[in-house]
Amino acid sequence: GNCIIQTMFVKGILNGKYIDNSTDDEINEWIKVIKSINPKEVMIYTIDRATPYEGLQKVGRERLIQIAEKVEKIGIKTHISF
Repeated sequence: GNCIIQTMFVKGILNGKYIDNSTDDEINEWIKVIKSINPKEVMIYTIDRATPYEGLQKVGRERLIQIAEKVEKIGIKTHISF
């Protein structure tokens, strides 16, 4: 109850496999964990600069807003960094 959770959402190719932790299935599972931790706040963001893995991409602003709305819906304050 007295912690802040930070989560980075990314998608793309990593080690030859497509990854995307911003899908509905991934978000639903993540929300379950957020509920169990019950932090005072959640901070979500995506890649801000180049990574060691060229295949990774930013998750779009619109999707981050949708994710934040789901967190807010369970009563947890959420900040988005674009």
